[in-house]
Amino acid sequence: MTRIKVDHYVDLLICSIEQVIRGMKSEMNQYINGLDLGVTAEQFLVLDTIDSRNDICQQDVADLLAKDKSNIKRIIEILESKGLVTRIIGKKNNRLVNYLAVTDDGKKLIHENLDKVKMFMEKVFSSVSGEEEQFLRNIVLKLKK
Repeated sequence: MTRIKVDHYVDLLICSIEQVIRGMKSEMNQYINGLDLGVTAEQFLVLDTIDSRNDICQQDVADLLAKDKSNIKRIIEILESKGLVTRIIGKKNNRLVNYLAVTDDGKKLIHENLDKVKMFMEKVFSSVSGEEEQFLRNIVLKLKK
């Protein structure tokens, strides 16, 4: 049962999705970088991701953000040098693990700016109804499986 009836990759739905994601990421990066937070958009994203979870390690951040572990390591080192993230040694499956935690300065940076980022994303999705957004979420969850 073949449902895909296109001749070229650029005509596939996945190509359109990729273009939308790239465009949205680019717009968000420009917006966050324009806020002059002292961190890049990518650093802010990693910082917020660490803040959103307890007992999170570098590999978990890489997995959640679908990013290369070495790239995440570099970003975490930068955030650590800025005093926004700290490492806490703990155990996971009887192995020592460096868990990550956001410092008070990092929490302040997130909480002072997260509403601005959310407002920007609301503007991006302003042409999409709540019902359409939920429908899209359901499709994405199906595709992730």
